[in-house]
Amino acid sequence: MFGTAFNFIDCTTGLLITLYFDYINNHYIYVVCVGLAMTAVSSVLSFVWLVESPLWQLKMGRVQSAKQTLFRMMQMNGVACADEIERVCESCLLGIAVTSTDNG
Repeated sequence: MFGTAFNFIDCTTGLLITLYFDYINNHYIYVVCVGLAMTAVSSVLSFVWLVESPLWQLKMGRVQSAKQTLFRMMQMNGVACADEIERVCESCLLGIAVTSTDNG
């Protein structure tokens, strides 16, 4: 029920915005410029701020980098378990090894 209502509201909003810019106000270039600027800013910030997932780092053999990423994630979430990082990395490496032997 919620999904149907949300889709209806979303489509209606999109239709009203389209009609507004087609028939009432033809100065949509400002909206496009704001959208492009926000996309550029978010792209730059994502390249600077975001890191690869620890699982991907482990699959690529970057164990130390994965441990640093997990430690940073634990700090951000308020978890103080440095010994958990070793256990998580070992468990992921075992899962990766099992998956690679099953596929190959």
